[in-house]
Amino acid sequence: MFRVGRGGAKTTTKRARALIKLVSLPRVRIGYAATSKEQARDLMWDKLKESCEAYGIMDDFSFLDAPMQMTCKRTGSVYKLRGVEDKRDAEKFRGFPQSEFQIDEAGSFPPELLRYLIEDCVQPRIGEAMSLRFLDDTGEHIEVQRGGCIVMGSTPPAQMSGIFYEATRDGSALHRPYELRDREDLADAEWSSHAWTLQDVIKLPDANRWPALQANWGAAVTRRIKKGWDESHPVWQREYLGNWSADHTTTVFRYKPHKDGQPWNQWAPYGDRFVEGVIGLRLAIEALPKDASGKKQSWRYVVAMDMGSRDPFACNVFALCPADPDKRIYHVMAYERQGMYARTIAELLLGPDLKTDKPGGVLGLTGWPDGMVIDADQALIDEMANVYGVRVKKAEKRADYKFGAVELVNGDLLDGRIKIIAKSPLESQCATLQWKPDDNGFLKENKAQPNHSSDTLIYAHRLIAMLFESGVVSDKAEQPAPYVDPMGLDTGVQDEPDFTTDSEFVDNWGNQ
Repeated sequence: MFRVGRGGAKTTTKRARALIKLVSLPRVRIGYAATSKEQARDLMWDKLKESCEAYGIMDDFSFLDAPMQMTCKRTGSVYKLRGVEDKRDAEKFRGFPQSEFQIDEAGSFPPELLRYLIEDCVQPRIGEAMSLRFLDDTGEHIEVQRGGCIVMGSTPPAQMSGIFYEATRDGSALHRPYELRDREDLADAEWSSHAWTLQDVIKLPDANRWPALQANWGAAVTRRIKKGWDESHPVWQREYLGNWSADHTTTVFRYKPHKDGQPWNQWAPYGDRFVEGVIGLRLAIEALPKDASGKKQSWRYVVAMDMGSRDPFACNVFALCPADPDKRIYHVMAYERQGMYARTIAELLLGPDLKTDKPGGVLGLTGWPDGMVIDADQALIDEMANVYGVRVKKAEKRADYKFGAVELVNGDLLDGRIKIIAKSPLESQCATLQWKPDDNGFLKENKAQPNHSSDTLIYAHRLIAMLFESGVVSDKAEQPAPYVDPMGLDTGVQDEPDFTTDSEFVDNWGNQ
């Protein structure tokens, strides 16, 4: 795993690894993936021929230019290059064991496509041991067992998520930095990571052999000074020093998964996986923090939903503890589906029996929450209340509302008070959603990007603030407000806030 600044020779390193294996090991296959066929040709294929010619080994290889495949005539080993732009391209690497699989500019791949390429297509056969027989100097046969490896290299992108991020960030348990290679407690780490910059390269003892690299670094420093960047500028940190650094210039949310190597806005209640829906909710509730004495706290819940138009229906559940002095908000359930309507939403919330007195589903785990909110038309909201007994507040959608609401969310993200489930759609949207200038230069939402789950975070955040302001939730009183009958049959219901949904709140630990 290489995390390298711009111009630091990460592609050159992959090329050298491939050539050494091709000429020295019999019958191995090495794969190479770039983000497109054109990039594979520009970054690697044309340079391979130049390298072979420079080292005088051109006649040792045969080249098939159209499929970008080279074969060593002496060893029978093959190097195959492809562009991977979608899952169909990734599938082309299935079906055969490889001694090494290289992924160039891994940070430029969409995180889900990179995961699919590695975990679904390549990794299942990359670890197959292959037996080789050699003759030593005395004529004796020597048998060697050889496995495979995956090599990723990239400059860190602005988006801090996915396999490449987890395998190279400070504090991640997935990798072992090269300088810590002798640590026994890191011996089982999945990745070995290496990090360097172009500046490190030109400090090598024989760096005067590469005057072009020295000139590149000098030009980079000059460019930084002209732009007025200091050493902490995120573009300088990422592109030239190879460090992870969030750049929130155009991103909607100030989401930062980790800070100083520790979780900040991200939490992982399921470990290294993601579990959707009610099963995930049960696991997340069990993982919620305990108080200082180790006892389970009394957590309260809000449910936020978005019907979407082009996007799927999204339902996210958030937990808060009134006694928590930091007022943290934990994301405890993520759920997305196409084609949802009033009945299926009610089944998700109440369970298939649709019982409001003894609900299953989401409410069977949370109890009746302190509030529920949805972005949907009034007809669906009325059907939810009148047919299924589930009263849901309509999300506010004024034109001038969203910028202010996003800034309030960002304030809590910057302070580390909002914790979002790792690998969830909500995390992906918070990490990637960007503003887009309109024809007049004003920033608007980029409608081409999904925002259905991130919208639920905005709704839930605003609802939680209202619950505290109204006194329904208070750090001085653990008891929730009296139940508001969704059918409107209880006496005194008109006196209750319209966003309150519950009665005798019973939390999951049996506390009234």
